[in-house]
Amino acid sequence: MWLWVAFIVFVFFLVALDLGVLHREARTIAFKEALILSAGWITVALAFNVVIFFLYQNH
Repeated sequence: MWLWVAFIVFVFFLVALDLGVLHREARTIAFKEALILSAGWITVALAFNVVIFFLYQNH
């Protein structure tokens, strides 16, 4: 249960970071920046999947 609470808090933190710090002002995002941001979010998702895999591998 603690893992899911930590995950939800982590997701809220990342969304707040993304919306509050990285995108404070409205502007057009360049293609290269969009690729970098997308790669970052995909990396976070894959890292979470690896953690879940290893935590529940022997469960």
